[in-house]
Amino acid sequence: MLWRTTSLNPKSVSQAHPVADHLGVSAAVPAKRLSVVCTAIERAGGVLSKRVLVTGCGPINSLLIGGLWRVGAAHIATAALSNLALDCARRVGADETIKLRRQRDGLDPHTKDKGRFDAVFDACGSEAARQHCAPA
Repeated sequence: MLWRTTSLNPKSVSQAHPVADHLGVSAAVPAKRLSVVCTAIERAGGVLSKRVLVTGCGPINSLLIGGLWRVGAAHIATAALSNLALDCARRVGADETIKLRRQRDGLDPHTKDKGRFDAVFDACGSEAARQHCAPA
């Protein structure tokens, strides 16, 4: 049986979880990322029937989009710079994609009337993304 921790602190035995023998490390690794996604959704106060914006479409945000779709977000919009990222976002459940490289003002319609999103998730760390999503 393999043991993996969900923390960078290997001394934290309370955060160690057994990995079933039939699962390889490559199958177990996404569990950490999925736990980050579940925590983010929970901290947002729930998204059932809410309009949500996700900035960036890397691996964690792709899991996030799938999670938001699964728990019943009414509308999931995502903003990113690349076509590949946006195509992936569509495949995992995004209702609307905005390519910020081509549409720098792509979020502008969402900023009217004090914004149209109930929650915004940013895991890309881009200053430009934060500036764009603040009024949305």
